[in-house]
Amino acid sequence: MFSKIIIYARFSSAGQSEGTSLERQFGDIEAWIAREGLADLPTLHVTDEGRSGYHGHHRSLGDFGRLEKEIAAGEHVGSLFVCEDLDRLSRQGFDIGNDMIRSFISHGVSVRSLKGDVYDAGTKTALDQNIRALVRLEMAHEESAKKAERTAANWRLRREKCRTEGTLVSKNCPPWIEADAQNKPRAIRDRAELVRRFFEMADQGLGADAISRTMAAEGIEPWTRYKGREAAVWTRGTIIRILQNRETIGEYQPRKDGRPDGEPWIGHYPAIVSHDLFERVSAAASARKKMAGGRRSPRIGNLFATSIKCACCGQSMTYQIGRSEGSTFDNRGKSYSYKRDCASLVCRTAQISKGTKCKNVAHWAYLTLEDTLVSILLPLAFDDSAFSNRGEVARISQLIAERKRTLELVRERSVKLWNAYAATTSDGAMNAALAADEEASTIEQNLEGLDRQLSEAGGRTAAAEHLKRIEDIRDNLYHVDMEKRVALRRKVAIAMVQLIDRIEVDDVKAIVRLAGASGTININRKGTATKRLKTGAPLPKIKIVEDILAERKAAA
Repeated sequence: MFSKIIIYARFSSAGQSEGTSLERQFGDIEAWIAREGLADLPTLHVTDEGRSGYHGHHRSLGDFGRLEKEIAAGEHVGSLFVCEDLDRLSRQGFDIGNDMIRSFISHGVSVRSLKGDVYDAGTKTALDQNIRALVRLEMAHEESAKKAERTAANWRLRREKCRTEGTLVSKNCPPWIEADAQNKPRAIRDRAELVRRFFEMADQGLGADAISRTMAAEGIEPWTRYKGREAAVWTRGTIIRILQNRETIGEYQPRKDGRPDGEPWIGHYPAIVSHDLFERVSAAASARKKMAGGRRSPRIGNLFATSIKCACCGQSMTYQIGRSEGSTFDNRGKSYSYKRDCASLVCRTAQISKGTKCKNVAHWAYLTLEDTLVSILLPLAFDDSAFSNRGEVARISQLIAERKRTLELVRERSVKLWNAYAATTSDGAMNAALAADEEASTIEQNLEGLDRQLSEAGGRTAAAEHLKRIEDIRDNLYHVDMEKRVALRRKVAIAMVQLIDRIEVDDVKAIVRLAGASGTININRKGTATKRLKTGAPLPKIKIVEDILAERKAAA
């Protein structure tokens, strides 16, 4: 009567895999098949381990979903589908469960359950069958719903207890964190040091590829987080995920079904790096993305590679070296050598078309542009905090970063609550929104006080000393040690990308448009600049933690 038998067994919880759920289901079904005299028919076993019937995971993620598609395509006509109970088919209620059964029998597959349910292919379901199925499928759905609600409530209580006591919610924590004897998170020393090194390397301007290559060159093995998923090398993706992971600054983001559930817990994990360093690395990563848009020399000769456009046609200006550093020339019987690459900025469209497609045929002296912009923008790019981030200044900076993050979360909560009030006019939503606004106001006042403390603790240097430090950076942009030169030019290039929106060059002048519409700088071909900086629109500060003066002193 049947061509084959499809035996289906499923359990919901991964914890049941340690029990005998599958063996019991298969054993009971095979005994039923023998009693019905069907033991000679070929069988197909379909199994879903740890797949929820209440959430439909066995359909979206499991083998049952594949079987459904095959039946709908007519691949199992004449087969008999057997399961322990209808709730193995679905626990999503009668409508969905009944639709599954009707789909099976309409495509030539009969259905049986060990509870006595009989649905033959190509026949109409009797009313009493539908009533029995309705009652059992709805009861299964309600039972799962109550269980899910109780589980969620218990989970919320457990999670809140962990938050209050500062203990780990689960074993699935960052790979540089482990549980101590009290189940509280603590840093694994060697791994934490490696995470800090990743951030320090990124802060020096190195990308994820360069960091991963360094790890491979030094023979540093990647961490194994899950058994059977050992990585052979540190990959670019792994490095990026670590550098973007706010768990490195101590945040824990509760999740439900893989999505954020509630606000992050600030300070739940030990902070491996400072907020200041994390934000710098994040900003530098965005700048490097922009820098990657153009071809860059390993020596980073052009600090503004992707920002310079032709004012006439809008195409990128090409950086062309005329005389290389170290090349010699004679003048009045004496031999001289070029101390820097002498390059020009050229519009390729104008150059190739010889002025027919673009009239901007002028060659701009690159060094004139670099010297002028470095002189104007370096003091804006590197403030006092670029040279000092220790002791009391570091402590207060950390507090400020944490308060700012908290303020950001409170403001987001306030917006959601006011939106909820607008939609429902609920007094509860309004009171909660007002409370969030008051909390934000308190944090803002606290931040003002911390800013004053930071200013006092920082001991801001005199203008002359700060200019001396800026001059020190400028001098090292062409350091004789090429490794030091490239490292510093990379940092400055990243800073410039964040300060400059774009540079438009024509045959007369270069118009430098600063980020955030904060102003413009006009530079003529002799390097004379006129600035139009808008008040009330400060430029972003790019902080690089490196005491260059101390480094030079140590080197001397």
